[in-house]
Amino acid sequence: MILEITNACDGGCSHCMSDCKPDDDYMSWDTFKSALKFINKTGSKTVFFTGGEPSLHPDLIPFVQYFKAKHPNLAVSLMSNGNFIQDKKLTEDIIKRFLFIQITYDKRYYPNYIDLEYINKTYPDITTEDRIRSVVKMGRATQEEGAERKSPFCFNMRSLIKISNISFFEACVLMERNNKFCSWSILPNGDITISESMLCPPIGNINMSNPELTDSIRKFKCDSCIYADKIKQLGLPYIAIFNKEDMSE
Repeated sequence: MILEITNACDGGCSHCMSDCKPDDDYMSWDTFKSALKFINKTGSKTVFFTGGEPSLHPDLIPFVQYFKAKHPNLAVSLMSNGNFIQDKKLTEDIIKRFLFIQITYDKRYYPNYIDLEYINKTYPDITTEDRIRSVVKMGRATQEEGAERKSPFCFNMRSLIKISNISFFEACVLMERNNKFCSWSILPNGDITISESMLCPPIGNINMSNPELTDSIRKFKCDSCIYADKIKQLGLPYIAIFNKEDMSE
């Protein structure tokens, strides 16, 4: 699952599906601690710290230290635009504490140049990605060109819960077992979306119970993105997670 600890981002990338800005919000300690308790209840085993740009959060390192102390058996990863690489101490602190780190820089969309070759040579523990596979037509990306997703982020979760008659927590575990780690997100204010985009309407928050969230998803209707018609065209009986032609990509 995705833990979005901040909306703030210094990237200004043209493909940003959340329309993040440098002066956006940061997750508080109270929300962070509540979020970890909630994550533990869901049965999720892998947590991605992201945002926004997570390295901008002033408490990123204390957050991950607390996380690992309370939940040593959970895998904790970091997804970043790589701008933190200019700060050697922060870079070393991040490498020391995160199991997996990915820096993405695609020159088509990222205005700030990141030398991936330098990172690969200097910090072999960091994984780099130089190409965005698909553009999500939300936020600043509505006018951006590029290969477009075949279905909305929320499709797998909604179809599983509505058709298979399982709970939200059960769907979280099932999707993670099928390597669908980006199936739901906790936002900086504690709201929950079944998406990667902060612009998607929340289905609830971390203070709600499993039955409440399950019921909310079953009743969830959203026409706020261009993918709404695609859900109607595909039909909910199609469960993408079990199909070889993966509609979530």
